[in-house]
Amino acid sequence: CGTNADSSDNAVCKCGSAPACTGLSDYCAPGAAGGICVCGANGTTPCGANANACVSGSCRCGSASACKDTSDTCVPPGNCVCGSLGTACPTGKACSETPVDGGFVANCNCSTGQKDCNGKCITSTTCCDNADCTPTGDTCTGQGGSCKCGTASACTGGMECGPGVSPDGGVGCACPGALKNCSGKCAACCVAADCPKGTGETCTAGACVCPTGQIFCDGVGKCAACCDTPDCSDGKLCVDGTCKCQAPTPKECGSADAGTDRCVAACCSNTDCLGNADGLACNLTDGTCGCSTAKDCAKGACSGGICSTTCTTTTDCAAGEDCCVPAGSKICLVKGDEVCDGKDNDCDGIIDDNIDPSKMPLCTKQKGVCKGARARCVNGAPKQPCDDNDYRANSSDYE
Repeated sequence: CGTNADSSDNAVCKCGSAPACTGLSDYCAPGAAGGICVCGANGTTPCGANANACVSGSCRCGSASACKDTSDTCVPPGNCVCGSLGTACPTGKACSETPVDGGFVANCNCSTGQKDCNGKCITSTTCCDNADCTPTGDTCTGQGGSCKCGTASACTGGMECGPGVSPDGGVGCACPGALKNCSGKCAACCVAADCPKGTGETCTAGACVCPTGQIFCDGVGKCAACCDTPDCSDGKLCVDGTCKCQAPTPKECGSADAGTDRCVAACCSNTDCLGNADGLACNLTDGTCGCSTAKDCAKGACSGGICSTTCTTTTDCAAGEDCCVPAGSKICLVKGDEVCDGKDNDCDGIIDDNIDPSKMPLCTKQKGVCKGARARCVNGAPKQPCDDNDYRANSSDYE
């Protein structure tokens, strides 16, 4: 039985101590099954026949006979390899061993992240045949290829099934035309970067749109407040994509001013009228600088920057004027002698009455009995040329 205190049991040499297991195992198991070399301290796994070796606590091949496939080779420190020195594997596969029945089997396997497809290693995310594709009816383009739709019903999110719609030209679900695939849904854009550069458009709900308050101008290919003058309101003119006021209302009033956005002649508020004569007020109706008090008005009262043609009392009138009542309407006048001007100058309620004839101009004929004849006041103005009645009123001798 040799050295190392080997023992004999029924004519079979068994280990008597661990040294007797050198090269075969790490431990000599005592007890009923005493004398058996096992692998690992206090281990229970015998390395079996075929001169298997115990390496770092694991049973490994000790000779080629431990490799189940006769074409495999045992390479120290105890690895069964495929063929002679592991050269039997085809390109793309690597040799690995598996314990089987006290021995080992070495196989040519695909690496991690790959799968075997009829002896060829392909990426695990690709298909080998139609069986790898779902739903039923979809087809595999070939070993290591991709699954393509078989019918349009297999496509969702607006995608189509047909030749040429997929990037590789195969039959697959893809967005038609220039539409983008946004997480399985077709749209004109997924993010702002998908919209044409320089247009100012942003991606909103899958569409490239202009910011609020702007429109897309085909002529210039970008967003703007206006493309042409009809796009503007309030009499504004479209200039370089912006609506601007123009004459005779060149000043633009914004929403911060009284009222809404609009074009006016001169002012949006009283502040715009400072520096004008007497610091006039702004007439918010037409945007002109008007009166601030009655003294700024030729006649009538001042209300909201507007000179009224009528008055209520003399206090509505400028200094030296009276509130008169010609023909039922009140106007501010400087009270005095009646003259031919269509006004009630003497404030007696009658226009152009009791006019001093000497205040009227002479008629054109001034010879003989016509001498001294003067024109009459008709509709607020001297009537010229004079007629027979005018001359007859001057002299009864006129014929």
